[in-house]
Amino acid sequence: MADLAPIVLFVYNRPIHTRQVLESLQACSLSGESTLFIFFDGPKTNATAADLQNIEKTRSVIGEKQWCGTVNILTNEKNRGIDESIVAGVSQIIEQSGKVIVLEDDLIPANCFLEFMNQALTVYKDHKNVYSVNGFMFPTGYGKAETVLLPLTSSWGWATWKDRWTDFKFDAGNPIFLSGNSFINQRFNLPGINYAELMLRHKECWDINWYFHVFKRNGLGVFPSQTLIKNIGFDGSGVHCPDQEFAQDFSNATNLVCTTEKEINLTFYENYLNYFARQSPDKSNFSFIQRLFGKTRTVFKKGTNRSPLT
Repeated sequence: MADLAPIVLFVYNRPIHTRQVLESLQACSLSGESTLFIFFDGPKTNATAADLQNIEKTRSVIGEKQWCGTVNILTNEKNRGIDESIVAGVSQIIEQSGKVIVLEDDLIPANCFLEFMNQALTVYKDHKNVYSVNGFMFPTGYGKAETVLLPLTSSWGWATWKDRWTDFKFDAGNPIFLSGNSFINQRFNLPGINYAELMLRHKECWDINWYFHVFKRNGLGVFPSQTLIKNIGFDGSGVHCPDQEFAQDFSNATNLVCTTEKEINLTFYENYLNYFARQSPDKSNFSFIQRLFGKTRTVFKKGTNRSPLT
């Protein structure tokens, strides 16, 4: 496959996780033809001796092998943190390449992950209301499609194009707007997950801001019906993942390929939201009709998006 997207991997102080991710990435179809950029974050000012040791172990792991066809290691002398690192790193590489595939040090890809991501980046390149390609899917139990379009984003193994990333920025007005608009607030959140409140408390959380960037443009994301990513960070070692885990299995999706979809898969979307509703302690707050209001007319198209905020 020609014109492969570069892969960007962000690592810090988890050598065991990093090794598992790199070994799985190396086993992916197309890895030998791909370019990998590894962004290696520097130590925090209050780093302990154990932290520094793990940072050095991680440095050793990433330099151990030629994990992909070409490997570039970019080191920060000072600690940027995950949010600043991702925004700056993606912006740097996408400016050069026009597209990018993004992984973090606790995301293990399935063998067909790179193939799916590159296919989707090609298929949906000119459809400007599709903002991202996403490799992760929660175990919703609905697997009757290979590829689905959803009004969502994911930070666990994803990709995008330069023209859809360029305008992305942290906007201090976003959480204030959401907190004052109950209708938009409810549409933005998932059952049991108050993204609006999280963004108000963590203003520079890149993934929630990226979701809102896509949401307010009525954008869509490409997803596999079965996950192509396993998150191994649910052990308390990461910043954003709690010390808990849920069922993740991509053994049945090793041959999954991207198919061309033309509109939101409403059945899959309903099943997706119901999955979160089942996990939520307060199921009374979930209204599928309200979540769909204004979104069912979003279709596969070329051209300018209609914002749901106007």
